[in-house]
Amino acid sequence: WKRGCPGKLDRFEIVSRPKGSRKHELPPARNLVLGLATQNIELARLSIFVRTARRHLSPTTTIAILSDAGSNGTRAQLFSALGVEETVMTMSEALASKYHPNSHRWVLLRDFLKGQKVPYDAVLFTDVRDVSFQSDPFVLLSGQNKSSLLVFQEASPARRG
Repeated sequence: WKRGCPGKLDRFEIVSRPKGSRKHELPPARNLVLGLATQNIELARLSIFVRTARRHLSPTTTIAILSDAGSNGTRAQLFSALGVEETVMTMSEALASKYHPNSHRWVLLRDFLKGQKVPYDAVLFTDVRDVSFQSDPFVLLSGQNKSSLLVFQEASPARRG
């Protein structure tokens, strides 16, 4: 034990460990990145999203794309190579008439999560077309209450050149 102030513990270190003992490790977090990508999204934009996600997220993080039609060709190869799950989901006419087009995504996301058998520790809903990862956003959640809701606003557009 290392103490800075009398009676107050400010840091804990394991100085020695008995032989044969192992550090207790928590199971990896089950995190999910869930995005919506229609078939008309440009492959270059989709590639930026998927490649930066895989570069910065934990290998145990699931990346799932909700799509309006199944992928084939280069898009399917991209998903396969980077371990991205694609789920085709469409909105029924009855629901489509009930919700504004900008609200459809929330119904699809809700329905997707209801159908999951895996209990995720954290879920990130995100746009796909204009998103790239610069770090692992789940690191911010590591000390949060399990019922926390964090909302992010996009920054003002960056200017290049």
